[in-house]
Amino acid sequence: AVELKQLLISVVLESECDLYPNITSDESYTLAVAGPVAFLKANRVWGVLRGLETFSQLIYQDSYGTFTINEANIIDSPRFPHRGILIDTARHFLPIKSILKTLDAMAFNKFNVLHWHIVDDQSFPYQSVAFPELSNKGSYSLSHVYTPNDVRAVIEYARLRGIRVLPEFDSPGHTQSWGKGQKNLLTPCYNGPEQSGTFGPINPILNSTYCFLAQFFKEVGTVFPDHFVHLGGDEVDFTCWESNPEVLDFMKRKGFGRDFQRLESFYIQKLLYIVSTINKGAIVWQEVFDDHV
Repeated sequence: AVELKQLLISVVLESECDLYPNITSDESYTLAVAGPVAFLKANRVWGVLRGLETFSQLIYQDSYGTFTINEANIIDSPRFPHRGILIDTARHFLPIKSILKTLDAMAFNKFNVLHWHIVDDQSFPYQSVAFPELSNKGSYSLSHVYTPNDVRAVIEYARLRGIRVLPEFDSPGHTQSWGKGQKNLLTPCYNGPEQSGTFGPINPILNSTYCFLAQFFKEVGTVFPDHFVHLGGDEVDFTCWESNPEVLDFMKRKGFGRDFQRLESFYIQKLLYIVSTINKGAIVWQEVFDDHV
């Protein structure tokens, strides 16, 4: 048996590597294991990370307790540039330690996108600097929040493992927790001529809605370095919009009739423009395309 004494790593285009992984990152590598030296070669550091993971998984301990690795010649690259895991920290709060363990598991299996569904109807654990009341009033408790330092820690931990952090802030539906800390953001529902005291999706007819969203997503754009932000857009219940006379009057003036998909489209188009102003690409759920909004 030949003893393996050294692993040599070569990054061909190191000067061209991005600080953060992205959808076009080159994760390819070649690994040649033949004692006494193994060679790992990649165009970018992201490929080196994947190659080191493969190298570590080639090593095993035999029945005598000796660490052993077989000779190998591997040429590897991912079939899919986006290999994601979604975590939902709104329905069930996950401590930072659990998120970091998830990132470790992702790295072991060469997943490269943490889709962070960070807020929803049930809670708003993301601690916004510009709008602190969102988490102060919308989280399960003040101890169930992600501070700016927490978010930075997750992003950096992910970066060192070649993993992108893709934040999702779903709207106009799935936003009940938003309304607790942001007055007049949600649509008041009506029961006949009177307000029922309940609220529906984000109110798409107010200028204040888009002023808030512009400021909020400007902050999101500075906190999360990825080139994309997920905007959700799924499961919008039109019942509350249908009951609201101000919404109906707005739709009439816009020529929407009673086509609430056109109202949803009006909102989505404005939100897409806001996101474009912070130089981010937008991702939405399939339903947005299926409903032609």
